[in-house]
This record gives sequence, C-alpha cells and structure tokens, in this order.
Amino acid sequence: VGSSQEILSDLCNTKSIFTSRKIDFGLGCTQSDSQQCQIFKDLKLWNEFLWNTDAELKEVLPSKLGVVRGSCDLDTVSDIRFHHASILLHWLLKEHRCIQVFELLEHCTTYRDMRLLGDTLRLSAGIKRLKLDKFHLSRCFVHTLATLSKLEELELCLGSMSKNAFAHLQLVLEEMPSLKSVKLDLRCMSLNKTRALLQALKCCAATSLCINGSCLKLENGRAFAEFFAQNSTLKELTVNHLAKREKSQDVKPFLHALRTNKTLEKLCLPCCCLATSEARLLVQVVATKSTLKILQVKCTSANGPAVFGELIGSNRSLSELEITTAPSISELAASIRKNTTMKKLSVSCKYLTTQSTEAFLDALACNKSLELVRLGNISEQEPGYFHRLLEKKGLDSRVHYKCCIIEPDIYMSNRKCGADLRRARPSPLKAMPGTVHHVCRQLARPHQFVDLSISLYHLDLESGRLLAEFLSSTKVLKHVNLAFVFGDRYSMRSILEGLCCNKSLSSVALQIVFGEEDAYMMGALVKTNKSLREITVLSPSKHMYSNVIFELSEALVDNYYLLCVETSDYAECAKEVFKIKDVMRRNTSMLLDAVKFAMGSCTKKQAEAFEQLFESDALVEKLQELAHDTNFEARERIKKRLQYLEYNFMTVAGIVKANMVCELGKLQETRLDQIAFDSWLKIRSFLKVRDIADEPVAL
Repeated sequence: VGSSQEILSDLCNTKSIFTSRKIDFGLGCTQSDSQQCQIFKDLKLWNEFLWNTDAELKEVLPSKLGVVRGSCDLDTVSDIRFHHASILLHWLLKEHRCIQVFELLEHCTTYRDMRLLGDTLRLSAGIKRLKLDKFHLSRCFVHTLATLSKLEELELCLGSMSKNAFAHLQLVLEEMPSLKSVKLDLRCMSLNKTRALLQALKCCAATSLCINGSCLKLENGRAFAEFFAQNSTLKELTVNHLAKREKSQDVKPFLHALRTNKTLEKLCLPCCCLATSEARLLVQVVATKSTLKILQVKCTSANGPAVFGELIGSNRSLSELEITTAPSISELAASIRKNTTMKKLSVSCKYLTTQSTEAFLDALACNKSLELVRLGNISEQEPGYFHRLLEKKGLDSRVHYKCCIIEPDIYMSNRKCGADLRRARPSPLKAMPGTVHHVCRQLARPHQFVDLSISLYHLDLESGRLLAEFLSSTKVLKHVNLAFVFGDRYSMRSILEGLCCNKSLSSVALQIVFGEEDAYMMGALVKTNKSLREITVLSPSKHMYSNVIFELSEALVDNYYLLCVETSDYAECAKEVFKIKDVMRRNTSMLLDAVKFAMGSCTKKQAEAFEQLFESDALVEKLQELAHDTNFEARERIKKRLQYLEYNFMTVAGIVKANMVCELGKLQETRLDQIAFDSWLKIRSFLKVRDIADEPVAL
C-alpha cells in the first residue's frame, strides 16, 4: 500500500475506459437555492468511472442527483478499476450535498465492509432517500444512520440485522425527525428482534410503514398488534408476503388492533392470503372505521366476493377498495347498488368470463358514486367483445379492464395496466396459425386497446402482416409487448415497419431473435419518434444483437423524448449500452429542466427544454407528480408558460436584458413597433430559443 499522496496521484491519473479522460477531484459542490451544482455540466465523465461499480449518477429530481444501480457486468471489471471507482463514490457522497438519493446492492460494490459504507454515509451531507439491498446490518452501521438527519425515506430489503443493531435502532430513529417513510423487508425475525424493532418504531416519526409478514408470525403477531393499536403517527401501512400456511391466530390480533387504531388511512395487504374467517373479521373491523379510506387486500377463499360484498354494502368511509378474489364477482352486484360513498373499486380475479360480469355491470350502471372500476383477467374468445358490452351499458369510460385470450397468448387493456403487463415474459405457446390469423384480424376492429401483450412461439408471414397493419393504423395504443421465439425475416420486418409508422405508442417491449436487417429498422424506429418514452429490447441470442444495440446507440443521440431503454446485459455491448444510458440521463435532465420552466423558473437552458418538450405527455405526468397538479391543471400551466415564452422570447433567449416595451412618442402617436407586434410574433414562430447564440458570432 502506497502513501496517501501516491494513492491520490494514482486516482487523479486514472483514465476512463471509454474516453481516457481523468477526474478532477477539486470539483466541489456549488449547489444553492439559486444555483445548480457545477457537477451537472458533465455527468457523463463521472459515470464513465462509476460504471465500474455498477452505479449511475443521474438527476432524479430538479437539480437533485441520485446514485442508483447501473448496467455493468462486474465480472469484466478489474480489481484496480473497481477500487478506484469505489473511492470516487465515497468522495462524491462526502463532497456533494446535491446527491440526495443513494441506492446500493450488496453484490454491486466493494462495500461489503460495512464500516466503509458507514463512513461514506456518515460523511454525506444531503441524503434524503436511502435504499440498501441484501446487506447484514451491524450495530455500528445502524449507529451511522443516526447521522442522516435529513433522511426522509429508508428502505432495507432482503437483508438482516443483528440483535444489537435492533436494540440500537430506537436511538437512531429518534434522531431522524424528517423521516416520512420506512420499508423493512428483513429476514430471520425472532420474537426478540421483532420486539426490538417495534420498540424502535414507537419513536419513529414516519407516517408510512411497509414490513414483511414475518412480523405477524406466532408471538410476533401479538407484539405487532400491541404496537399498532397504540400507534398515533402511521397513516399508511403495508404488510407484505403473508403465506397461506400462517395460522389465523397469527393474523387476528393484528386485525383486532386495527379496530383500536385511530389514525390509519390506508391499509395494504398484498400477497397476504386471508382465509374466509380472517377476511370476515377484517370486513367487520373496517365497517366500523371512520378514518380508513383505502383498503387493498387479497383473499383466496371461494367466499371472498360475498364477504367483501358485505363491506361494500355497509361501509360509509372507504373511498377506495382493491380485492383479489375467486372467479366470481356476481355476489358484489347487490352491494354495488347500495353503496353511495365509494369512488374507486378494483377487482382482480383468476379468470372472469364476460357472462359472469353482466349482473355486476348492470348494478354498476345504477351506482352514481363509483367513478372508476378496474376489472382484471377477463377471459375472451376474441378481442373486443367485453368492450362492446361496456359500450352497450354506457360504462366504457368508467371501467378499466384487462382481458386475456388463452390461444394465442394475448393480453389487452383499455388503460395502462402497469409494468406487470408490459414486463411479463409469457412462455410462448404453439397456437394454430388459423387461430392466430383470426385473432390478429379482430385486433383491428376494437380501436380502444391502450395496452397489448402478444406472445407467440412462431410468427408467420401472415400474422406479421396483420399485426403490422394494426400497429401502423391504431391511434390509441400506448403500450405493446411482443415476444416471439421464432419468426422469419419478412414477418419481423413487417412488425418493425408497423412500429415505425405508429405515432401513439409510449412504450414498446420486444423479446425476439433479430435478423440481419432488423438493426437498421430499430435505429429508424427511435431516431425521430416523439411519442416513445420507454423501450425494452431483449434477445435470447447474441447473434446480431450487438448490431441492434449499436444502431440504437447511434440513433438515440437525435431523440430527446425517450427516458428509459432496457437491454440484455451482454459484455460485448458495454460501450454502446453506456452511450444509451448517457442519452437517457440527458433526456431525463432535459425533462426536469422543462418542468422547472413550467413551474416558473426562467433560464435559457430551461426554456430550450420546455420548447422542445411542451407537447410531451411525459411533461404533463411529471408536473402532476412534482407540482401535484391534476391533468387539466398541468396542461393549463403548460399553455400559460408557452404564451409567456411567446411574448417574452427576446428576454428569455438573452437578446435583451429587460422586457421589450413600446413607448409612445412625444405626440402620443402610435408607433410602428405597436402595429408590428403581431408581425413580430409571426417572425418569432420561425425561431427557437436554441437558435439564439449565447455569445455574439463574429462575421
């Protein structure tokens, strides 16, 4: 081991594996309320080094950075580069208070030595969100957490803690007045550890808690019930992964405690399989609650619908209910007619036939309070039948559904169903070609599908042609997931050509074997597309895949709208994947700059971003998230700021320092400037903020 000066010299002279550039360790944080940190000017350089720890430094909130997981195959990284990058990460967190999010996987860095990780966090100045996966947390490390005085979100997943660490956690949580959310998915929870954890949580200011179902096992359940009954701060509680084998006596104390608790507003029990007796007890308790507004629960018993039907009919405080039950929902019909307060209802069953939903839909048509109903896993013989049924009953705007066809394997939805639909990798089935052709023809009839997932063992030429026609013509489809094991080059070319013609899709997921001509088509798909925000390109074979990734990396340079690109992790494509990641970081930062302008900031850089993205749905959604606007309010905000940019272009673009105004002459006559203002606006329509040079250009 060399001296500190030798180590510093070595670090300063280490070159990036991508561009041979070096890091300037003298670049401190310049973040302030009115100024962005200077590190934002070249995030690419820092990520060229952090790549070697499978970490990524990116803008996660306006002017706020986060260290999140990257896309590097660590098996290809040398030890020396690994260590240098780890030291850089340590330095970044110490020096830069603009880094507010830190997410780390145990197997992704050299921080298996918890003392080093603890030192990193102890020296950090601005961490507000901390997520650690697959760590064993010692007492010493837990003590370090107390130094994170600004921490708002703490997430510890798939990890473990020593008994002494649990005992010390109470003192730590008392030192975190800003903590709002805690998620603990810890393993090997003994009774003593559970009691220590609950004792610590009593001193916690967090209003949201997510814990593993192991906290309800055996004696743990009674301990948790005692804590929960007396708690006066929690507003949201999630209890995850409660398996069928857990006995009723483990769950019932918690449900009785719910009756006593006075503050809880949202209860989520995902992956918790409640028996009929437990579901009935839950319904009885919730029916008496006036504070609980949202309930999400899974019940696997055949009597589930009837049990929760009682809740829908009698409860007067719940505004949102989500249940996963048995195949039938007809038992809910009578209750739906009675309820006058509920706003949202979600029912996800194993497989619903369209016939079994008729009584429910008739009741819903009579209900005046329910604004939105989500129905999942409706089995159809051909696409569109259920939607036509909704139109017939006048419910197509109030019901969001997810339908499926078994052969071929197709899922359809009239609303975005989330990552579960687009990210699913169904096992492709060998369907009869005639059946596939028939279903593909039917897809073109109901134009209301927003989410579509198709999985085929073999994509023949006719199926490819029919799907291409649908993809190129639909104007409402937003998300598509296509998985094909085999397909000839002409059918795949048809699919890609159809995608290139589409102007409505915001996300595309492809799991296919690429041919020689597909690489160019993938580049053409993303180069000028303004609607796509997310694309996943996976391939079980490396053959030709590197060409596809290369074309994507080249074409994406001209795309400012895509925010997420997921690819297969092949070491051969590392340079291209890094280039893609860098473009995604650029686009994300541009979106956040556009948000800043829409919310009132007015730098030239922000105006350029806003002018580029003002028509993007991503800007609307990000404003809804950060400004807490409704969809209408976000669009109105964008409209007003666009008008502001029109009238104040000269000032915003930096041509003049103050507002351009027209003053009347001595005789108070109307001057040409006033008359020509509309003409100026016409000229302005041909100009963009980016057209105005920052410095005068010498002739």
